[in-house]
Amino acid sequence: PMSEPKPITKRLRFSSDTKPAKNTDHTVISDFEIGQNLVYSSDLGQKEHIVYEGVAHDGLKHIIRHKDGSRSLVNKTHLSFIDQIGFDNLPSTPLDYCKEVGKGITQEQAQKLAYPRSLTPEQQELMSWHHRLYHLPFHKMLTLAKFGIL
Repeated sequence: PMSEPKPITKRLRFSSDTKPAKNTDHTVISDFEIGQNLVYSSDLGQKEHIVYEGVAHDGLKHIIRHKDGSRSLVNKTHLSFIDQIGFDNLPSTPLDYCKEVGKGITQEQAQKLAYPRSLTPEQQELMSWHHRLYHLPFHKMLTLAKFGIL
């Protein structure tokens, strides 16, 4: 005779982006104001200027009005302020990083950064002590060496 399986009980946890923010009056709080112009970023990466119309009844979605007058329910993560700095323009692949070379620095400067010159054995030892002493300033290290401590 087998016993009945125990029912599985799970706790529902919200992330900070999806958890409805509520105050003591049980009204939903939003970072945006009704009628505010915002930028909506779709899942496909397309951006559109929209008008914010408020929080949906469930407190998880936000109501926006598109330029054509249609309304949509969207997550807060898709909304941003018009002049808000985003991470959309950061290079994400090695090829994207390669394309960035030449925009801020020259090819020669990039080569110097990628392949720094070799250090002499004395310079290597000094750098080794610099790291071992938690990046102690060089002038202090030279003072310690002058007194025979290093």
